[in-house]
Amino acid sequence: FDKETRSKTGNANRHRNYQYAHELFSEPVYDGMLISKGIVDPPDGTTKRYSPAQRERIERDGGRAFLRLTDRQILIMGDCGAFSYVSQTKPPFTVDEVLQFYEEWDANYGLSVDHVIRTYTATHDHGSANEVDPEVRERQDITLQLATEFFETHRTQKCKLIPMGVAQGWSPLSYASAVAKLQQIGYT
Repeated sequence: FDKETRSKTGNANRHRNYQYAHELFSEPVYDGMLISKGIVDPPDGTTKRYSPAQRERIERDGGRAFLRLTDRQILIMGDCGAFSYVSQTKPPFTVDEVLQFYEEWDANYGLSVDHVIRTYTATHDHGSANEVDPEVRERQDITLQLATEFFETHRTQKCKLIPMGVAQGWSPLSYASAVAKLQQIGYT
């Protein structure tokens, strides 16, 4: 891919005129596609990948039709796009907004809303309160609180997608602790 470039046809509407890999091959070349809310609906209003007309088509026809995924064998996984707001103090999306986005795209799987922890040390254990930055612990707490809300909202709204809890941590033990808490919530 070092020398890969976009076509220079001057065609401004790549989506309608280009093809996805699943349209080119007779057998699926991948199991699924990842759709990120942070890319489709950037939290800071920056450059959007989809025009207003494309967003309208997504809302009207659904994400699966928009991606021309007529084959139900190709799965869609929804993600909130936490790296798009990593510098913010809290996620800009609510659980309801993210679940609505996943439903709009007809996602088979949906990841809970999370808040990225930017530090990691493979040799660090859980750490005392003085060893781990309070912001780091708070990001893990926010992620777990949102995972709880996501799981409950998914259940009460009877969403058809499979919910997936996101673990955030700063060390192997902190990740293990987050996974154990996700399992207590009900994620499998």
